[in-house]
Amino acid sequence: NNNNSNNNNNNSNNASQRNGASTAAARLEAAYRRAQRQPRQDPTNTATPSESSNFAPRARRNGRTGITSAELTACKAHKTLDIDEGIYEEQLQQKAEAVATILEPLVSNNKLKGDLLALPGMEMRRSPIRHFRARTVVPVGTAKFEGEGIFRLAPKSEGKLELQATLAVDTLLPSLAAALPVLAELLSQAEYQPLQQGLRCLKLHGSYGGEPRQLLASLVYGPEGEAPTTEVLENLRSELEAKLQESGRLQVSLMSQARNVQRCAPENRDFVDEILEVPGREKALKYRQPFGQFSNPNPHIAIATAAWLSDVIRENVNLGSPEDPQTDLLELYCGAGSH
Repeated sequence: NNNNSNNNNNNSNNASQRNGASTAAARLEAAYRRAQRQPRQDPTNTATPSESSNFAPRARRNGRTGITSAELTACKAHKTLDIDEGIYEEQLQQKAEAVATILEPLVSNNKLKGDLLALPGMEMRRSPIRHFRARTVVPVGTAKFEGEGIFRLAPKSEGKLELQATLAVDTLLPSLAAALPVLAELLSQAEYQPLQQGLRCLKLHGSYGGEPRQLLASLVYGPEGEAPTTEVLENLRSELEAKLQESGRLQVSLMSQARNVQRCAPENRDFVDEILEVPGREKALKYRQPFGQFSNPNPHIAIATAAWLSDVIRENVNLGSPEDPQTDLLELYCGAGSH
């Protein structure tokens, strides 16, 4: 019985590892779809957005008025890789209206001033529509159906890989956007084609601030794969960094992960150091963001939320007077720069 139990546990662990990359990619895709209003294209679902239960409007849920993320973002499906600034403004307005709808009962109960639910009482801090995302997951292999995923390294003939995208690559920070096609090119070379065996996905994490910018790329393997040696990893890292210097000075780190194995080039370099310049602060905020640990994927919004918190302290705690005692903001939360 103990042997059977151990075998079952091993099978369960293997299944979890096999599903890990696809689960991470699915979560990322869902986040992008919410941001860009692109419902996932599943050929097994023949319902139109208006017919699907995921997108059907619901005025009240659990006794409260509210709107789901899917309801906010599924008004129109975009089938182009172009980024439309007008669509972004329309999205932002929809989100503002949704927030006002959710908080309206507080106004009715005299708990909140009504003018705070509309401009200019409701303050908006915008994100850029390009180069705003500092992390991404890129599955490697053939898609289960056309259009699955956002970014993917798909196999071609003779061991070659090509980058496929259903969303504009320039939603990513410039370092990540530049790295994806270069990684596809390098992994297609005969010298590095063996690294494709068992490779489930690539995970990329870049820094927005500081000089030089930093990029961490990780090759994640399933149980049937073997992590490349440190020497091979360093060779690949050096070539990747050299090719990316055309897009600006960049410090590249490379990792490989397999079952019970993690290797880094340079050694122990499994993080990026992020530096965020917040308006009104003399010194920048510095965060060490280890691989796989949560941080705000949009550094522009991390800056905006930190600036807002600083404004609240200055205006409401220090009463806007430079003569009042200065108040420090101590951040205690899970993650890095995720206010």
